[in-house]
Amino acid sequence: MLDFHIFSVETKAEGEGAAAKEEKKPVSDMVIDSLIVAAIVFFSTWNGTTDVGNILNALKGFALAFLTQLAYYRGIKRQ
Repeated sequence: MLDFHIFSVETKAEGEGAAAKEEKKPVSDMVIDSLIVAAIVFFSTWNGTTDVGNILNALKGFALAFLTQLAYYRGIKRQ
């Protein structure tokens, strides 16, 4: 989500053109990106005191970001 390098380009010799190859994003990168989204959600709803609502919002943000990346990068859902 936070990085935009989904495809890598392979060049072929003798001017045959370039072919785009799809790369799968590692799960560890997906978790890190989702933790960043969860932190943004937590601090955007934080009013100075930590309550259950802030934590639940952060967990929901993490889950939605992770599942969206999983569906997009692992091919569960196609464009």
